[in-house]
Amino acid sequence: MFQNPSRRFYNGFTLIELLVVIAIIAILAAILFPVFGRARENARRTSCLSNMKQIGIAMNMYTQDYDERLPEPGLGGVFRNAGNTGLGQLYMGILPFHLAVQPYAKNYQLFACSSDTLRLNASVNRTGIVDALKAANVPGADTLPPYGNNMTFHKAVGEIFPMSYATNFRLSNTYDYYRRSDGVRVLDDQTQRGRSLAEITEPANTFIMTEWGASSNNGLAGYYATPGYLNAAGNPIDRERWRGGGRHMEGRNWLFTDGHAKWHKDQPFEVNGVATSPAAIEAYYNAKQVYTTPQ
Repeated sequence: MFQNPSRRFYNGFTLIELLVVIAIIAILAAILFPVFGRARENARRTSCLSNMKQIGIAMNMYTQDYDERLPEPGLGGVFRNAGNTGLGQLYMGILPFHLAVQPYAKNYQLFACSSDTLRLNASVNRTGIVDALKAANVPGADTLPPYGNNMTFHKAVGEIFPMSYATNFRLSNTYDYYRRSDGVRVLDDQTQRGRSLAEITEPANTFIMTEWGASSNNGLAGYYATPGYLNAAGNPIDRERWRGGGRHMEGRNWLFTDGHAKWHKDQPFEVNGVATSPAAIEAYYNAKQVYTTPQ
């Protein structure tokens, strides 16, 4: 058949067709990327939860060796300033929670959450921190710079001991608390270290460790906390510490004194621009049976 040589046929897409394909790809990407992001974060949450469960096993092994007493979760009595004689208690065998369980955990990376970019909770604003890490034989402690409450120092501690969690200081004998049952105040007893499991009425519901963040300004975090602690602080930098722990799909993982771990969704940090009070956050978790006080 005769074909007009002036007519030519091209195999290709028109501009409109290319634009349609690009638009479809963009729509699919907008749909799938958040799904992939949630799947990735869910995997990190699961990994973090697994870390906590292993820490819980190490904690239970510790309590079996120490007459069913928990490792010290509070700040008072262990990390004191250089001029405070309380620091001497460290050398009578008292180490804070995350250092005390290391002979059983044998893994510093268990305390690092993959969703936490800073991981500075092993460092505190106490001059005794360097001595404490040395006394616990943490590798690299002898290379730390002199203490300073700044990002340089806290990052140096985070390099040798990355940590993303904070312990419940109401489970320390160095702090008083109000009983849930009747509101009666139970005074502190600073002659005691390591609360007995027998004192905790509901170990499956009383948390000893949760996720915690650090200040993006100076790196200060601190390994001890209660629900909502500093959420309504006047300084926005301080608010980052509680809020930074809610890194798993608007919630965080919790470790309980019986050794099990569980994820819970956080209460909103703010409502209509007003910060939720720590008392309201603690009440919210009490309603979820995530208790802070021993009884």
